[in-house]
Amino acid sequence: MFVSGRLDPLHNPSFQSLESIDLQSHELALIESERAWGPKYSANGTHLGYIRDTDLIVENVQAKERKLLAKRVNRYNWCWGVGNSRVFYIRDGFLVCEFSLQSQTERILHSASPEQGGGPLHVVCSPDGSLLGYCIDDWFTTIDLRTGETRKRFKCGHYFLAFDWNASGICYVDALDGDQRTNARLMVFNPSRETSTPIAEGVFAFPSWASDSQIIVRKGNAELWLYSVADGTGSKLFGP
Repeated sequence: MFVSGRLDPLHNPSFQSLESIDLQSHELALIESERAWGPKYSANGTHLGYIRDTDLIVENVQAKERKLLAKRVNRYNWCWGVGNSRVFYIRDGFLVCEFSLQSQTERILHSASPEQGGGPLHVVCSPDGSLLGYCIDDWFTTIDLRTGETRKRFKCGHYFLAFDWNASGICYVDALDGDQRTNARLMVFNPSRETSTPIAEGVFAFPSWASDSQIIVRKGNAELWLYSVADGTGSKLFGP
């Protein structure tokens, strides 16, 4: 599944269709014709979610049935819960929400003050499904989905915020020497020890776990790199 500009001869950045490619037959299929971003499959692959304009859409892959879950959701501000029964998102810029696909109901987990300006960003679920994390006022904060208790975990002031959480911890990028748009530190936060460890420095954005011991991250605007958490060594996977 990928976001594509292939179908737009004028290369309008707001066009962005959503396509899939079959890895066996190499056949392409059009999922959404324009203004589509942020595609993510549920963990078991039965459902696909994505943003169309600012609408959060979830499709049952086998039945080809689509449902509008929420409006006014930013393309970066949503994620699946563990399994395929819950979806988390930030709507209207200040409401952190949970939607149950089983009961078809929405629950508001946190409401920030829209007058303060800096609303929550970039939700991510813990591997065991008990916590939801998001950034607010430059702090990565978690909310206990059972008790509703919130807790500040670590500072994260980089312009390209993104988090990925697995058994090894939370990978993210942090500002280096106050520069929020260029040089950054690739970091891993250990929730049990409450400590962050620097892995590497560079022009990084949008890290993601490739395994329990490796992180894949965008470097510059045209390269993908793979970094070892153990020793910080990196190798280029893609780029000129």
